[in-house]
Amino acid sequence: MSKEQNKILYFKLSQSQAIYNLMEVFMEKTSLMINLCDLEGLEHPTIFLNKISNPFCESLWYKPPNSCARNLAEMCKKVSTSKKPIIYSCHAGLTDIICPIFIENIHIGNFATGQFRTYGQTDDDFKTFIRNYPDKSNIKTLEKNYYASKVLSPEEINKVVDMLAFMGSFVGKFGKEFILSIKKSFCDKDIIARVKDYVMRNYFKVDLSLSNVAKAIGMNISYLSSLFRKRTGVNFVSYVTDIR
Repeated sequence: MSKEQNKILYFKLSQSQAIYNLMEVFMEKTSLMINLCDLEGLEHPTIFLNKISNPFCESLWYKPPNSCARNLAEMCKKVSTSKKPIIYSCHAGLTDIICPIFIENIHIGNFATGQFRTYGQTDDDFKTFIRNYPDKSNIKTLEKNYYASKVLSPEEINKVVDMLAFMGSFVGKFGKEFILSIKKSFCDKDIIARVKDYVMRNYFKVDLSLSNVAKAIGMNISYLSSLFRKRTGVNFVSYVTDIR
């Protein structure tokens, strides 16, 4: 699929009620935030669910150094190659998980969750982050929010990963219908483009007709007539008249 088709497919997914329902269930079962993001790590604004976002992470989003947004973008590239969920530590010491969404082996987008601490982890990363954080005025608030972050055991993390993998697989199956509709749409556009190209190269010919065009591009004349009117809003004769 082309980049344009990929973006359209991602947009269709982001508008899907099924995706929204999956993410709602995930939050109810795990009490973790979850985002749907594209291949660059950008969330879709109409489906971004932040009902239970970590206040610590909210205060850092897009802020330097090594912003959370930049970390997510980097992991989106890695998960496209791994084709399976990746668990990683953010620059501030919290744990995040990203799960790719593949439809017919095409990487469409990702589920991203996390913003939690793990049992037994040290504070080394967080202390390093605090030392390097430029705005010292809100250190106490950052510390308070950091230590208030949800803590997960290895077993709980594995369950979260399994749930994400299931969600990705589920979307991969029902998303095939979106791919078929998009491919058909682009196929129709290609046909119309070929008709218009033929007209531009032959509009001066007296015998130019839809029948000639249909034969030239190997299409059924009745289907082509209907498709052309549907996609352009005018019939073939009117279109040729306007061109001439």
